Amino acid sequence: MIVISANYHTSELMEINAKEELKKCTYVKTCLMLLVILGHSIIFWRGDWFSEAPKMQCDWMVYILDWINSFHVYAFTLVSGYIFAYKKNKGDYNDLVCFVKTKVKRLLIPYIFVMLIWVVPISEIFFKCDIEVIVKNYFWGINPSQLWFLLMLFWVFLISWILYYIFLKKILGCACAMGFYLLGFIGGGWIPNVFCILTACRYVIFFYLGIQIRICHENGEKAKTERIPWWNWCILDALFFAMSQIMMETNYLHYLLEFFSNIIGAIMAFYVLQKIADWSKWYDKKSFTNLSKCMMPIYLFHQQIIYFVISALNGKVHPVLNAFANFTISLFVSQLISWLLLKCKITKFLIGQK
Repeated sequence: MIVISANYHTSELMEINAKEELKKCTYVKTCLMLLVILGHSIIFWRGDWFSEAPKMQCDWMVYILDWINSFHVYAFTLVSGYIFAYKKNKGDYNDLVCFVKTKVKRLLIPYIFVMLIWVVPISEIFFKCDIEVIVKNYFWGINPSQLWFLLMLFWVFLISWILYYIFLKKILGCACAMGFYLLGFIGGGWIPNVFCILTACRYVIFFYLGIQIRICHENGEKAKTERIPWWNWCILDALFFAMSQIMMETNYLHYLLEFFSNIIGAIMAFYVLQKIADWSKWYDKKSFTNLSKCMMPIYLFHQQIIYFVISALNGKVHPVLNAFANFTISLFVSQLISWLLLKCKITKFLIGQK
């Protein structure tokens, strides 16, 4: 917390504190994106992710993967909702047309560009997809590899803008967000997930949580979730994650426990990483701030690099070393690609960067 002269107006104090919170949100989003890349570096050993099968197994890494997967993207969506509420209340997102244009530039143009020049060509090398599968997965957005994340965020932003004033009301907003979750959950069994719209429905509840936390801060209050110490969130997360894994075979109970595990995990990650941001003073470290600026472009390119690393190392080194190589090489190479693309105005625009 920054110490400010008493001459500052209350609104100015709140604005300065808000900017500090947003700095911490940048740290949280960067850490979560790194966890996504770590998860993708391990997921091969689950056995159904790549064209090859693992030649060595490492079960405990899969348990780590399942735990990371239980919160990373959900927490990222929560943080996005928090930042969205801040910008909406500042008046940055008042015009729907301008808002949609911004999100098209930030999310849909990178989707098209990276799909055409990177994801589809490299997927063809490894998976030998026919044209029907390519059209279904990528042009209809039903299973577009890591690019699903861009489509999901676009729809969540759009839904949340339209329903923002409903989401400001706790009970009505929660009921509405849960309705979207159920639509995504139930509809997935009989409605085609075109452009990942049903996937997006399941993430609206996490965006809503982020909005609610920010609204409490706007009102100078602590959110109810903050009244529970962060270490208690860690305990709750471990408990619900363990129960969801134990009840894996009991269908509906497993899904219910998994839902609570995702909610608790997202809140836990948000508060724990904010605490770490406070302790680490990360914004004084140039290397981390530089990394945070190109984290989304890194995400766009990392997965296909992992394919090449797996092809080279599968069965030749221990899975832990293979996973470490997946993570470090994909991070380094995708950062290099991002750095090169950010040098040119056209490619910078095409990967959604300002």
